[in-house]
Amino acid sequence: MQTVTISGIGEFAVEARWRQMAKIGFAFLSKRGARFQLVAYFASSGEYPV
Repeated sequence: MQTVTISGIGEFAVEARWRQMAKIGFAFLSKRGARFQLVAYFASSGEYPV
């Protein structure tokens, strides 16, 4: 997987990484602040990922 598209926000370049307990995580490679945009989006929608 090279990109993740989130409706209402846009497309982000990512790198998949293995995490503990056989889970997969994503590292955002975008130069723009992905964390800032995601926090603002989830705060405005009132729904947060689990």
